[in-house]
Amino acid sequence: MRGGKQSTSTKVLLTGCLVSEWAEDAGFFLYDQRIWHKDPCWANSRWHSNSYRAVDEFEHVYVFWRPGITQYDRERLTPREWADWGSRGVWHIRSVSRNHRHEAEFPEELAARVIRLFSPPGGVVLDPFVGTGTTTKVAKLLGRQWLGIDLETAHAQLARRRTDDAQTNTSHGAGVHGPLARCAASGQCPRRPSARTIGAKLPNGPVSQGTTPALPRFGG
Repeated sequence: MRGGKQSTSTKVLLTGCLVSEWAEDAGFFLYDQRIWHKDPCWANSRWHSNSYRAVDEFEHVYVFWRPGITQYDRERLTPREWADWGSRGVWHIRSVSRNHRHEAEFPEELAARVIRLFSPPGGVVLDPFVGTGTTTKVAKLLGRQWLGIDLETAHAQLARRRTDDAQTNTSHGAGVHGPLARCAASGQCPRRPSARTIGAKLPNGPVSQGTTPALPRFGG
């Protein structure tokens, strides 16, 4: 919402409704959602605003599935993890301290929870807006195959470097917290299948608006 002080307020658009429509057109149904409760995105983290609007301190995580029979794997998390966050609707995770690499960067803990909960070891994790590579980095650490795509060559290159360096820099849990750190520190993270762990960026640099890139194929 904008305005309200010296100009007329604008309406609020619920983007979740639009995303749900787009997903259904692609054959996916909204299955569930989580609320990511983060730090307030406000100057100096002030817990108040100058209008009736609430402080921005949460985001929605929508879960879309293809219709059909679903098999549940209760072994993906420990009983304590299921109780603490796997079955909980609100996830309390601090946001990144600085968005110096990308304006929409999110914490590794958020990616780790989504990947561990909704993908099997060795499964494919696709991030079509890979940005700085948080998703692909965490997917690599958690033994998943990964594919990252970004229109910006600089972002794709940064994501590639972060993901390539992840095994050396964070394989023992350094720099990560929560389930990802415990998984790495215990040595129980599934090993990534070397022949089928795929990372990719757009091969020919940025793609102009209105064009369709030829995406790399999975190997193995």
